[in-house]
Amino acid sequence: MEPLVRVRQVEKYYGTSQNNLTKALDGVSFDVLPGDFIGIMGSSGSGKSTLLNCIATIDEVSAGQIILNQTDLRTLSKKAITAFRQENLGFIFQDYNLLDTLKLTENIALPLIVQKRPHKEIQRRVQELAEQLGIEDVLEKYPSEVSGGQKQRAACARALIANPKLVVADEPTGALDSKSSQTLMKTLQELNQLLQTTILVVTHDPFVASYCKKIFFLEDGRLFNELHAGGRSRPDFYQEILGVLSVIGGV
Repeated sequence: MEPLVRVRQVEKYYGTSQNNLTKALDGVSFDVLPGDFIGIMGSSGSGKSTLLNCIATIDEVSAGQIILNQTDLRTLSKKAITAFRQENLGFIFQDYNLLDTLKLTENIALPLIVQKRPHKEIQRRVQELAEQLGIEDVLEKYPSEVSGGQKQRAACARALIANPKLVVADEPTGALDSKSSQTLMKTLQELNQLLQTTILVVTHDPFVASYCKKIFFLEDGRLFNELHAGGRSRPDFYQEILGVLSVIGGV
């Protein structure tokens, strides 16, 4: 199977001189296959969010190569990156990033409105995703009128509405209580299984990570370990994740 994402010997430096240069990523390489559900874990400062940002075209690598959907991200101009994101990427953020002045239905529809899709198509897609995510009864409400879990599921619908090749999520459950976190991760797991949605999530939470099919662990900007769920139950995979985290000093 052809990888959807190829990460090859990626390095990322911050700073402008030798005296204040920080190496956030150090020779990271891995593949993401279509239909993968991958978690990226590591202690604070390990480089996990930096790596996600580079894959999501929010940041640029200093060296190495990231190829997403057969496109070398280094070759994209700033203008081309905007169109590339719209066509290939869906984003789920910890703080939802919903517009308070728009109803949930309008927030979810935004990516398709930007793409100038037909109104009937937009309505159909919003309704389909709202039903899948269990928020069809709150579509006409504003973000301030719904719970945190409902906000995050609306953000999830917005990320999925344009059928992106890759969904990236940075600490998507960080602002949620345990019940809402479980609901969101079950939903992402179902979308991954039913629609073969490819998902890449950064998390510090081993419970959240246990819903993934694979985990990449970073330490000091390097790929330290890799786990595959295989045929194991989620509780067994959770225990194995805890074992690796204990070696690298938690999260």
